[in-house]
Amino acid sequence: RLAFMVDRALYRVVQESLTNAAKHAPGAAVSVRIAHLADATEVRVVNGPPPARPDAPSARHTGLPSGKNGLVGLRERVRLAGGTLRTGPYEGGFEVTARLPHAAGAARPAGQESAREDASESAFQRRHAQRRARRGLKQVILVPLAVAAVLAALMGGFSYIQTEQSVLDSGDYERLRVGQRRSDAEDLLPSLQTDVPPRRDVKPMPHDSTCRYYRMSREPDPTHAYRVCFAHGRLAAKDVVPLPGD
Repeated sequence: RLAFMVDRALYRVVQESLTNAAKHAPGAAVSVRIAHLADATEVRVVNGPPPARPDAPSARHTGLPSGKNGLVGLRERVRLAGGTLRTGPYEGGFEVTARLPHAAGAARPAGQESAREDASESAFQRRHAQRRARRGLKQVILVPLAVAAVLAALMGGFSYIQTEQSVLDSGDYERLRVGQRRSDAEDLLPSLQTDVPPRRDVKPMPHDSTCRYYRMSREPDPTHAYRVCFAHGRLAAKDVVPLPGD
């Protein structure tokens, strides 16, 4: 029979170890071994490295507590029960081993744990923090780059479509006749207009007319554009106007 304090300490060792394994190594295999010796019971919980799977569960979805200071409190609980606790990395994962006397003994003096145990735990926490920092840095750098790449692709695609769909064929331009019905004229016009406005010194059309501008070719830097103006349901005017930079 185990003293109540010893029994509860062993229970908490397993509980906290499983919680930390689920948090820091979601999806990894975990083994729990309990050895009942002549005068003490030893429990050893070892988890392997987390599997590199995108569908591995994460701690934020498990509903488990964070356990940030769990090992510190666990070490104190084991010490008060007269036992010892060892923690540290193990074959890519993590190991927690506690040994407690069957009868609760005198509490071990605080700080009696070996420097190697403290160093191992500190090294593990430091490496874990470094991994989180690297992941955060990658997200800060890669996410904006990915967004910029997508936007650049969309803008490039739109620019290409606009260029292709805003060119008015010279033959169709010649077939436009001033005075013809707007519906007939629009059958000859492209589906889009050019996004390059004419020069400011271009002669304006009457206020009651609506003008459209079309590319004359697929050149990357056009110098002129076709202007087609409508008024009162008829083609009112057509001409060639210079663009900025000409």
